[in-house]
Amino acid sequence: MAQVYANEFTEQELKDLVTFYKSPLGQKLLASEPRAIQFSMSYMNQWAQQFRRSHQRPVPRRDEEARQGYLIQTRRDFGRGRYG
Repeated sequence: MAQVYANEFTEQELKDLVTFYKSPLGQKLLASEPRAIQFSMSYMNQWAQQFRRSHQRPVPRRDEEARQGYLIQTRRDFGRGRYG
């Protein structure tokens, strides 16, 4: 793991990061970050659900067999990445 950081940051930048994370603000960030990530994930899930609902194609109002075939095809389309 140290090599990953060494590839991205200079030695001085790593020292500055350590200093920051030892500071009161750095400690607050470490304590608050998991909760902030949890809230952001919840927000993004809600957004994705609303987006999905607003971009769904309506199911044709024919017999049940036709609707089932349509739903199966739609699932295949989404699985192939046709819709983003």
